[in-house]
Amino acid sequence: MSAAPPPGHGVLAKFGALLLSRWLKEGLQALFLIYLARVSAPRFGEFVLALELGAVVLLAAEFGFNVALVPHLGRNPEEAKAAVSRISCLKALLLGLVWLGLAGLVRWQGYPPELQRVVLLIAGGVGLEALASTFFTWLQVQGRQAAEGRLRAAAAVVGLGYAFLTLAAGAPSVVVALFKIWENLVNLAGVLWLLGRTRPWTLRRPAWGDLWATFRQGIHFGLLAVLSALLSRVNLLFLQSYGGSAQVAQYGAAWPLVDGLHAIISGLLLQSVLYPLFVRLTADDPGELSRLARHAGHWLLGLSLIIALALALEKDRLIPLIFGPQYPEAVEVLGILVFAVPMVFLQSLAGFALLSLRQERLLVVFFGGGLLFALAFCSLTVPCWPLAGAAWAMVFSRGLVTGAALWAIHRRLPLLSWRPAVLLLLAAGLGWGLCRGLSPFLPREAAELLGLAPLMAALWRQRLARG
Repeated sequence: MSAAPPPGHGVLAKFGALLLSRWLKEGLQALFLIYLARVSAPRFGEFVLALELGAVVLLAAEFGFNVALVPHLGRNPEEAKAAVSRISCLKALLLGLVWLGLAGLVRWQGYPPELQRVVLLIAGGVGLEALASTFFTWLQVQGRQAAEGRLRAAAAVVGLGYAFLTLAAGAPSVVVALFKIWENLVNLAGVLWLLGRTRPWTLRRPAWGDLWATFRQGIHFGLLAVLSALLSRVNLLFLQSYGGSAQVAQYGAAWPLVDGLHAIISGLLLQSVLYPLFVRLTADDPGELSRLARHAGHWLLGLSLIIALALALEKDRLIPLIFGPQYPEAVEVLGILVFAVPMVFLQSLAGFALLSLRQERLLVVFFGGGLLFALAFCSLTVPCWPLAGAAWAMVFSRGLVTGAALWAIHRRLPLLSWRPAVLLLLAAGLGWGLCRGLSPFLPREAAELLGLAPLMAALWRQRLARG
């Protein structure tokens, strides 16, 4: 008789459950925003602003605590309960403080009363996810990702189903804006019920000394998350002040096409696959780490240039197809933002490489410097050229942080070699020229495919050269 196969950890099944729930949530939210964009551009701008500010609130309340929580959850039950209590209290305190700070900001900026309410409701609802994620982390340590995936999917259906129904019924924005609160209340109540079924427990009030010690452990990762979130969104605050919700809507129709593709690659490939490999190889095999890092750098540069070129060539058809004909300025904004595509990809790669080398403090300095630059650039340009100023602020601030990160990592772990990088950039320029030159003589689709051909050939050539 053959021996029974060793029990597996079910990694793929657990990953698949979380991935499907995430895609369901992100897909439903994207469909809701597209529907809202076609119903009303100003309301779409309000919700884009509120959701982006909500992401800052969420990251500020999370503050990297979940990473610090994991080691405590695998120990004895009493220590796990104490750790969950400390993290939950810290998150609740930070969430309250950040939400009050946001309330002061929107009043200071002079937003209309209805916009203030929409921002505060949505941002508060998004921020509630920080409380639920503490308990979701506990579920993950117990290996119950399938239950987490089902719960997150159900919560997304409840929250976004409410959003679709109220919007279709013609409800005011303040009523529709409750959808994030319902979604994350379902998440919070559901995860507490799941945990309580198997391990009854109650929250305990921790000592202030324990709270401060826990806060200090994650301060650099927390600052890094908050600074990164602000760097991506500070231009929207200026755009709302000088251009209003209508201009935010134009920007909001363009940026998701850049950021959405980057989020998929960064979340699934860089964070979940490459970063753990970097951490392991840093100690086990520095030579293989160097080869893998350079391979990833060239591959991501080539992929990001193909995405940027495709978006630049198709921008005048993509925006109307997705959001409708009322976003002509978004087409020009996307033409600027495509320059940020290679930067955000390489910035993420360089950032994870630096984290694997325990250089999080250096990244905090880089993102802080990028944020200061973005604030100064927006102050000078957005009052005169709201949309163009906000878009170029994103490009130049990302370029500054990316350049600094690549310079810092190059001394210990080069991600790019000059010759292959220059070859890819020249191929992108040649492709753009080919498309423009052949457009009068060929169907548009044929000219664009020929325009993408040099980049694809250059990327394939480098793949063959590496064996």
